[in-house]
Amino acid sequence: MKKQKKIYAALTVSVMGLFAVFFSVYYYTLKKNTYTFVKTAKACFDNIEVKLSLTGTIKSNNERKYYRNQSKIKKFNVAVGDAVKRGDLLFSYDISEYESALNQAKIKYDETINNKNLLEKEKKANDEKVEEINLEIKKLEDQIAVSTINPNNKKFFFNKKKSAAISEIEKEIEKLKYERKSINEKYDLMAKQLDSAISIAETAYKKAAKKLEVNSGKVISDIYGVVTDISYDNNLITSIQNPVITIQNLEDLKITAGLNRDEVSLVKLGQKVDIKYGEKQCKGKVAFINPVASNQPSILSITQNTEPKVNIDISIDGCHDDMKVDFLVDADILINEKKNVITVPNECIKNDEGKNSKVYVLKDGMLVEREVQIGVVSDNKAEIISGVSEGEEIVLNPEDDMNLKCRYKGED
Repeated sequence: MKKQKKIYAALTVSVMGLFAVFFSVYYYTLKKNTYTFVKTAKACFDNIEVKLSLTGTIKSNNERKYYRNQSKIKKFNVAVGDAVKRGDLLFSYDISEYESALNQAKIKYDETINNKNLLEKEKKANDEKVEEINLEIKKLEDQIAVSTINPNNKKFFFNKKKSAAISEIEKEIEKLKYERKSINEKYDLMAKQLDSAISIAETAYKKAAKKLEVNSGKVISDIYGVVTDISYDNNLITSIQNPVITIQNLEDLKITAGLNRDEVSLVKLGQKVDIKYGEKQCKGKVAFINPVASNQPSILSITQNTEPKVNIDISIDGCHDDMKVDFLVDADILINEKKNVITVPNECIKNDEGKNSKVYVLKDGMLVEREVQIGVVSDNKAEIISGVSEGEEIVLNPEDDMNLKCRYKGED
């Protein structure tokens, strides 16, 4: 009986041993054939483009605003929506103010000329008086000369002690000379004053005439376009702050946009631009970059305190027909591109704290961690300069603690 129990015990131990060996082999086989599924993408040669996305505003490339300061509008010859060409009359305004100023200046000028003519006549009459004074002076001087003749040698001489009569004659001569000087100085001064007045009046007259010439009462278009705004009605007084009328060429459009200080260094003249307007798409180029920033608020801004931006103009190739000035468009500027380089989706790349980039390559059911060198990065993919070869499967969105000892399989 005891012998039989020993046999049963031995058999039990053997069965349990066999079961343990079988379970170990089964577990190992099961574990060997169990995979963790991951999503992957293949590294491939592709073109990569880096774009700067902006919101721009449609503007006319040729716009003209016509201003008048303190002028009364007489009549508009066009209305909003009218097409105009160079040379068309846009509106007329009152010029009575300029005509009156010219008339007043002409009267003043004529008055100064007339005064000068009167002075010339008066001076001619006084010249005769001066001549009479000269003759009187000559006569008195002759009297002095005669009274001082020596009767012995018939020669002129002057006594050391002059007679009272000669002194009186000399006083009369000085008096006449002073009178002559006063007359000459008086008319010389009056002539200079009148010459100055004539010059001032003539300048004022020419200025008034020029103003009337410039302010002819008519404003003529100097561009081809369409009237897009009229700010006044007939008989209203204009202000220099507001344009009277605005004309825009609606067949020659552009896109205007603003760059902040982080974006301005990325944009260069001539860069290609993809423009999206509603369902339509067209091409363009960066045509102008303002050399200075402006803090003028954008139409997208709710508040006035906006960051200064550098304004740029983007030319448009085609699709003008449906575009309306001041509507918004999406503009993607191509700031960098690489052709035929190895790329992977951005979701494949992990960056550690040291800013090193790495990817996980799925190879023979195992993951291999690789450090990679990144080149150009776009919105959805990145250029791999080194670390990955074409055709290799790269794990998408890898976890922070990927187990490199597990077996992995890419999802279909």
